[in-house]
Amino acid sequence: MVNGEQELSTISDNDGVFSVEAEDLPEWSSNIVAEILDADENVIGTSPEVSIKVNAQKPEFKRISITPEWEVEAETSINIEVVSNSGLREVQVILNDIITTLEETKSWVYQSSLVAPSEAWEYPIDVILKNEFANETTQRAVETLTVIPKPELNAWWEEEPVEEIEIIEDIPTNKEKPERDLAIKNIEVTELKTKSVLTWYMAEDAESYNIYKKVDTNKVQLIENITEPRFEIEIVWEEITYDDFAIKALAKTASGETIQWDLSEMTRVKTGPELYFIFAILALLMSSGIFFFRKKT
Repeated sequence: MVNGEQELSTISDNDGVFSVEAEDLPEWSSNIVAEILDADENVIGTSPEVSIKVNAQKPEFKRISITPEWEVEAETSINIEVVSNSGLREVQVILNDIITTLEETKSWVYQSSLVAPSEAWEYPIDVILKNEFANETTQRAVETLTVIPKPELNAWWEEEPVEEIEIIEDIPTNKEKPERDLAIKNIEVTELKTKSVLTWYMAEDAESYNIYKKVDTNKVQLIENITEPRFEIEIVWEEITYDDFAIKALAKTASGETIQWDLSEMTRVKTGPELYFIFAILALLMSSGIFFFRKKT
C-alpha cells in the first residue's frame, strides 16, 4: 500500500522474497506499508510503515559573481560566489580545466577563493550543481573571466647582484660523495607551443634547486631558486633561439648550513618560437671541458 491508496501486488519467488516496482510516485514524501495475505487473501502480517522522499527537480542556478570584477591580473587571488538552492550536496566551478568546490557560507550562497590563470586570456566558467537526490544541473560558460598580464615593474633602485659561477676547464670533478644525495639526474626537455619545460629526477635530499643560465663562454648566472624538479621557460622571442641551462641541488644541515653539489650537465633549451615541435637535449661535460666528435662515412 502506497500512501494508503495505491495497491501493488506480487507473489514470492523461489527464495520466499516478495518484490515489486513502485512507479510514478508523487513528488516529495510517500508512505509504504507491506501486507502479507494468505490463500484466502486475509491479511496475516503487516510491516512497519516506511517513508521515502522523491524529488525529480534539479538544482536551480541563479547567478554567479566574481571579485574583483571586470579584469584581473594573472596569478592573482579571486573570489567566486554562486547563488543556488540551499543545502546542495556539491557546488563546483570549472575554470581553465581546473575544478574547484565551493562551500555554502550562508543559505543559498556558495563561495571559494582561487588563483587566476597565469596566461592572459578570456576564460569561460562552468558551474555544476548537485543535490542530495543525485540530481545534477550543469551550466556552461555562465561567466567569463578576463585575465590581463601582470604589469612590468621598472625598479628605480639598483638591483642586487646575481650569482655568477665561472666554469673553468680541465678541473677534475669532486670525487668525494656529498653527505647527502644531491645529484641531478635524467634531465629532459619538453618543447611546447609557448614554452619549454625542463624536468629532472628529484634529488633525494634536495630542499631546493638553483637554475642557472649560460651568459658567457665560461660563465653561468643564477636566474631562480625553486623547490620542485620542474622549470618552465617561456618562448617569447621573435626568432628561433636556444639557451643553455644548468641545475644545482641545495640542502641544509641540522645546524642550518647550506650544502650543495656540482652543477648539472648543461642542457640546451629552446627560448624562441618555431612552427613545429622539436625535442633536443645537448649534454656538455662541464668538469672536463672536452668535446668528442664522430664522423660517419
